[in-house]
Amino acid sequence: MFHLFCSDLVSRKNSLTFKSSKMHMTLGLLLSILSMCGLYSCAVIPKIDETTTPAQVAKYIVHNSDWVSVASISVQRVIKGYPYVSLESVSDGPDSQTHWYSIYVYDSMGSNCKGSSGKELSRIYEDSRVTVMATTAQSDQCKKQNLDPQDPGCAKVFITGTFVKVDNTSSEYNFGKEALFEKHPSMRFWPEDHGFFVAKVDPIYIDVFYKIEGGHREHVSKEDYLAADITTLINGASESKECRYFIKLHFVINYNIVVALVSVRATTSKLGPLTMNAHVGLIIIGLFLCGLCGCNVIVPKSPPQPWKTALMARYIMHYSDWLSMATISTQTSIKGYPFVSLKSVSDGPSTKSTGTPYLYMSPLDVLAVDLASDQRVSIMATLAQSDYCRTENFDPQDPRCAKLLITGGYVKVNKSSSEYQFGLTALLDRHPSMKSWPTDHDFYVAKVVPTNIEVLDYFGV
Repeated sequence: MFHLFCSDLVSRKNSLTFKSSKMHMTLGLLLSILSMCGLYSCAVIPKIDETTTPAQVAKYIVHNSDWVSVASISVQRVIKGYPYVSLESVSDGPDSQTHWYSIYVYDSMGSNCKGSSGKELSRIYEDSRVTVMATTAQSDQCKKQNLDPQDPGCAKVFITGTFVKVDNTSSEYNFGKEALFEKHPSMRFWPEDHGFFVAKVDPIYIDVFYKIEGGHREHVSKEDYLAADITTLINGASESKECRYFIKLHFVINYNIVVALVSVRATTSKLGPLTMNAHVGLIIIGLFLCGLCGCNVIVPKSPPQPWKTALMARYIMHYSDWLSMATISTQTSIKGYPFVSLKSVSDGPSTKSTGTPYLYMSPLDVLAVDLASDQRVSIMATLAQSDYCRTENFDPQDPRCAKLLITGGYVKVNKSSSEYQFGLTALLDRHPSMKSWPTDHDFYVAKVVPTNIEVLDYFGV
């Protein structure tokens, strides 16, 4: 497991022990009255047209991403040599000063802790080759445009290169650290004894996948990427920022939380994030707002307690629309490098979770080509792709923003089997647009058979 916040001083169970219901509700109501708005998430939609270059699209996606999926070659004993995928919070600099390096990450050597994803990246001297993927699927942008995460129009950028620690005596170190702290304020309070360091990805090969009219996969040179001016995209996206506002109502009954969300949609470029924990007193306000705007009341199923590891793994898999998938690349320019891309996923219809990740693959897909040569694969699903971590104010790299990491073998499902029909039905039920995907792409159902399963959902091991 990733050991970002390893500490023997933290008790998993104690951390979930609530104060008295009366105190909890009173404090929450007070905070609610003071803030009077709520949590929200925004879809920042850039204005991309025929004048926008692939380099600008790639750089903008990276700049607007809070986190990336990172593919590396595993050094863990049980899966040594396998492709491995993990999550890192990132920044390439503030809006006014995007840096010429691609991205910065803040990682930990974790010498005192057992772990996986952090350990993979900290052992850069064994194999520094990585690929990072940033995608607009991380935000609400693709949903707003009714795009499936795997759809080419749900943009992705892939940066293959080397993972490099930044010299902590350099001005670049200070720039990278401040860029990260500005985008991820909670990093300022991460444990000093964990040996966190600033690192960067030095690109050697960049691809961007997006759509204007039809699908476009474009190669971007390092020089064009670093020189790209994205000021117009940043300003244009700010003007068209679309936000969803939530009034979050908590009721504490016998130490269990029931959450009701009132979702209010609005379009704005001025308002910033506001926090709110509303309780019984705001039910009336929520109902009143619903009467005004006709919004929906959503009662989501909450993640299980972190010590219920297997249940957490099944929860993450079942409620994930997509996952990051790492392979060993067969592409000529980056052959042998770890590579990561995105695949829509389903483990069954809403009423029947199997835990098996079913995928809709095409032999034309770059991952399918890789897997035809080497079936070893790693996948990651995370609550960071949902509203959960944002509403709880968890940084994507925070262990409490839970991740499921499965390493194993890639298997095509026998088309004549009942499992194939089950997997296909599960995928089409979860991703209806797949029904209209091109028939000449020869899509088929595949799955990942686990060899090693890891769950990161709380501090410590």
